[in-house]
Amino acid sequence: FGLNEFSVRFSSALFGSATIVFIFFLSREIFYKSSFRNYIAILSSFFLAINPWHINLSRVATENIVVTFLIIAGILSYLISLNKGFKYLVVSFIVFSSTLFIYQAPRAFLPIFIPLMILVFSAKRELVKNKFVLVSLYLVFIIAPLIFVLFSPQLSLRIRTLSIFHDKLTQLVINEQIANDGTAGLPYMLTRVFHNKVIGYGNLFLENYFKHFSFDFLFLDKGYPDRYRVPGMGLLYIFELPLIVLGAIYLVIKYRKIGIFIIFWILVSPIGSALTFDDVPNVQRIVFAVPAFSILSGFGLISFLKLIKSFNLKVFRLSIIASVLIITFSIFYYVVQYYF
Repeated sequence: FGLNEFSVRFSSALFGSATIVFIFFLSREIFYKSSFRNYIAILSSFFLAINPWHINLSRVATENIVVTFLIIAGILSYLISLNKGFKYLVVSFIVFSSTLFIYQAPRAFLPIFIPLMILVFSAKRELVKNKFVLVSLYLVFIIAPLIFVLFSPQLSLRIRTLSIFHDKLTQLVINEQIANDGTAGLPYMLTRVFHNKVIGYGNLFLENYFKHFSFDFLFLDKGYPDRYRVPGMGLLYIFELPLIVLGAIYLVIKYRKIGIFIIFWILVSPIGSALTFDDVPNVQRIVFAVPAFSILSGFGLISFLKLIKSFNLKVFRLSIIASVLIITFSIFYYVVQYYF
């Protein structure tokens, strides 16, 4: 398409749109035992399609939207491999591995996420009973490329310059704490127990990590970088908050393994971003958590409507109308805030 604005942004728009389709099939695979799996899949795709977070990043030139698509494709390929054969398992690991060379965040996410995915979805499946095969694929396609990246001066440059361990402020604070304790007469060895790199950088990591789950970050316009902020509009719609909570609770109760998988997916996503000191909390570095939020929203809405229907059919119909009105208003509010 030539060197122009369209060609630069096209890949983000293409993969961002394709992710909506893939999340439908992924949701169907995840909830294959549910009689409502088609409804859950449609709603999951719908919530991703209207998601402000995903729309914002799909409209600019950014690698993280491509990575989000590939992670969804990798999970889907793995689930298909459980029934269709070894070749899909290899495809899954190849797709996962490719993300390690595209963007930074999956390098902290995938080494933790993939083992859990295998544990959750591998029970009583013939293909994955051979632990040697799985461990070999994991080491070859995930750990080996990760080591290669970390030991490459060029590929690890971004990691080294943005790492919390590169931030000199934390070390300065530790030194000041040690000096203050020494002035106050506290023995040096005791001072080092409370003021050291492990505690200093550990506190910074935890502070960064939990910022990504704050109400301000997810539902108000407090995310970084500034260029992605939409005034008065969060990364998720406020109406999704009760749906996400309800969806998580019902998942853990009714489909425990799936619930653990989705929640763990979200909880692991900010690890890479929490290891940096620049622009935290960051909308780009954990965007691959958006599909998990969309699945929770879709499942939460289905669970809410099923619960209402079991009590009163009239209230159920009113709830559908109210849901449509609230969602429609929220979409138009976002569009106005985004464009005007």
